[in-house]
Amino acid sequence: MSAPVKKIKYGGINVVVFENQGKNKDGETFTATSPTLSKSYQDKDKKWVNVNFSFRNSTEIINAIQCLQAYLEWKYQKNESGGDTESVPF
Repeated sequence: MSAPVKKIKYGGINVVVFENQGKNKDGETFTATSPTLSKSYQDKDKKWVNVNFSFRNSTEIINAIQCLQAYLEWKYQKNESGGDTESVPF
C-alpha cells in the first residue's frame, strides 16, 4: 500500500487518505482515492482497540451524527424550558 496523501486528526478521530493508481478495462490509468475513518481507544485491560469505518458508509455516519446533534439540542432546549422530553419530534 502506498503512503497516505493526507492525514487529519480531529480530537480522537483520525482520517487517512490514500491514493492508488489503477487501470480500467480499457487500459486507461485512473487514481482511486481510499479514505479511512478510525477511532482508537484503550479497553478496560489497557489494550489498544482501533475501530475503522468505511467511507462507503459516510452518508449514514453523517446522518446519524446530525440526528444525534438535533436530538441533544432538542432535549436540552426542552429541559431548560421545563418541557416534556419524552415526545421526540423525529
